[in-house]
Formats: sequence, structure tokens, C-alpha cells
Amino acid sequence: MTKVIHSDFLAVAEAMTSAFSTIEKNQAWDLMPSLVPELALCFHMLQRELNLHCIELEHEKSQ
Repeated sequence: MTKVIHSDFLAVAEAMTSAFSTIEKNQAWDLMPSLVPELALCFHMLQRELNLHCIELEHEKSQ
């Protein structure tokens, strides 16, 4: 699965995971609201990337 995900998305996912872990470890919950919109944007972009990949696969199968 990681082969189909652009490396930039993996880097962002790792950074977001690290940020959430740091917030949890330091009990810095006041930072959480600023990260939620960023996480939503990351999910949206990843969903688009995966949808495009699926479309490309279907297109290749039909040829």
C-alpha cells in the first residue's frame, strides 16, 4: 500500500502522528484544535490521491 502513496503524504502523516504523540505525552491539549483542520486537510488530500490511483488502475485494466 505504501508504494501507491506519494512520499510527501507519508512524510506529512508521520509528522502529524509525531505531533499528536507529543501533544499527548506533554498533555498540551490546548494545541489540539489547531491541528484538527490540518489533519482533515491531510485526509482529504490522501483520499484524492488514492482515488486517482484507483482510477488509473481501472483505466489500465480497461486497455
